[in-house]
Amino acid sequence: MVVFWFFKSPHFIKGWADYYPDSSARPSDSTIGLFFAILLFIVPNKIDLKKFQDTDWKDTILTWDVFQVYCPWGIIFLIGAAVALSTGAMESGFNDRMGEKVNEFGNLSESTILWICLILIALFTEICSNTATSNLVLPIINSLAANNNINPLYLSLPVNMAASLAFMLPVATGPNCIVFSYKRIKVFDMIKCGIMLNMIGVVVIALMGQTYFPILLDSKNVDQNWINGTAVC
Repeated sequence: MVVFWFFKSPHFIKGWADYYPDSSARPSDSTIGLFFAILLFIVPNKIDLKKFQDTDWKDTILTWDVFQVYCPWGIIFLIGAAVALSTGAMESGFNDRMGEKVNEFGNLSESTILWICLILIALFTEICSNTATSNLVLPIINSLAANNNINPLYLSLPVNMAASLAFMLPVATGPNCIVFSYKRIKVFDMIKCGIMLNMIGVVVIALMGQTYFPILLDSKNVDQNWINGTAVC
């Protein structure tokens, strides 16, 4: 599976997917993953090359009974729901509507806007997975930056990092859900430990966004032509 992924279209050589006449018909990485996952239910667990005819084809590498017991259904639904939520927000016009609302921050200073965005995202990502949070918020943040003549990197990079500050609730991210599924800790225990990590994370990211990122990425420079390009923003 990894070999098929790697040589799909590696660019330094012509990959197997590059031979498809229609680029839109190329199989995705997910298709390749599902194909090899299905093979686990088909390939026998033991194959004796000397007595190949005696191979038990019913004894496969993976059986459905084992899969049902150990498959993390909750995590699959959590990640899938995040993608569905972000797509729904874009298709319904929610992102555009929110972008109009957050433009009211334009009267505030850049650093104040950054702090407000980081605090809101750190709270929002606790009730929504970090994948959905990034997909929902980044278009809004970039719209806010473009409309107020702020370099999008000044807001989008710190906000994207803040979307990973998901330490307090099981629903926040997959690893939290895995830990909580063992039923050895309570939600209050996660909140008690995670709230301090969130506060420290917001402060560190905010300070980096105002000091280190401008040096590294010139994120306070608004004299860049691509800032007003809606396709990039």
